[in-house]
Amino acid sequence: MAAVFLVGCARLGQSEAGTGEQPAGATQLQAPSYTVMCDEGADSAIVCSVDHDTYTGWGQYTKYCAGCHGSSAFGTERGPDLTQSLDTNIDYFDIHFVIMRGRHSPEGDMPSWEGEAEVVNQIDQIYRYLKARADAVLPPGVPNRTKQ
Repeated sequence: MAAVFLVGCARLGQSEAGTGEQPAGATQLQAPSYTVMCDEGADSAIVCSVDHDTYTGWGQYTKYCAGCHGSSAFGTERGPDLTQSLDTNIDYFDIHFVIMRGRHSPEGDMPSWEGEAEVVNQIDQIYRYLKARADAVLPPGVPNRTKQ
């Protein structure tokens, strides 16, 4: 089994027009990390183990996000492919901002989840799951949670 551990950096504050640019005086935060263990060449998450927070993120993603973004985050007619978005143009700060405030775009509108405590309190876990999917270390499907 191969283990993958990722740590990234994010910004606190509002970005200009969703660009992720750090506003003057913003404090640096560390993006949440994830742990994924899969056999080499795994094509389904069922044969992978993830940390508790990433597993929780998968559950929250499935409950609140999959209806628009698809069960594997590859997108649907109602919402974009989040694996590609996190891989190319959206960072931790942007995910936080969009989940809290929503987004209006030519592709469609994402609602604000600011009033939904279960989502707001688990944005970091949702980010962990999505980042593992975007980094292509967690294949589609239901992951196994590692024992803690």
